Amino acid sequence: MSDIEDYKERLAPFAGRRVLSAWVGGSHAHGLSDAGSDMDLRVILMPESREIMLGEASWNRSLHEPDVAVMTPIAYMHALLKGAPNMLESLTLPVGCLLLDSGLLRSLSPFAGKLATCNTIKAATGNARANIRALERRTDLSERKRNKMMAETERLLLSAQRVQAGGAAWPCRLNDDDIQTLRRIRETGVSDSLRLTVDAVTPPLPPLDVVPRRQVEESIIDLHHRILSSDMESFSVDDLFDALSRFEASNE
Repeated sequence: MSDIEDYKERLAPFAGRRVLSAWVGGSHAHGLSDAGSDMDLRVILMPESREIMLGEASWNRSLHEPDVAVMTPIAYMHALLKGAPNMLESLTLPVGCLLLDSGLLRSLSPFAGKLATCNTIKAATGNARANIRALERRTDLSERKRNKMMAETERLLLSAQRVQAGGAAWPCRLNDDDIQTLRRIRETGVSDSLRLTVDAVTPPLPPLDVVPRRQVEESIIDLHHRILSSDMESFSVDDLFDALSRFEASNE
């Protein structure tokens, strides 16, 4: 894992901001972490009243080494409505990976099963195909990197097949048997059978229905009203580091 000081350095420009929600994603959330896994940190910050009133409250920042994604509620909402798998995972997080929540994720999680759409499957299978191409063409990948990429490809495909089969929410963490399979792939790799399973993810799901779209939008509008009226629960960045330290300690 990375040192907490690395996260403090990455988040230093946001030290005066308030935190609405934060979670650990990536391999920890997927149940696939090992001793070499960093904590992929995801943070939703409270926009300032000025940003809201001027229409400037939608932005995100991607920071690296360690992996930190910082966003506002509107940017987060747009990713959910687009069906982005990596954001939909936040609505089905394992309890231990949720660091802080002002109620934002809790208010949106009931819609998780309605937000996985044709765009979600397209993004997941597109990422799977990109991984397969990289595995075929790149010769500079270490064995650990290749195996990890194979496991991530299989995770995307298994998740897509689950959603296709039962109209379920996009899963952050698969069942125990699937996790054991993915762990074996991370350790020893897999055969070339992945290519065939990409095309097996059919038929396409429908696009996002207008009703869940409006429900999610109304939740974000209500949140902004509460921010402007100073009636929104939030946390300090120091609270975030405390929660991250506890998470790190519990996973040592």
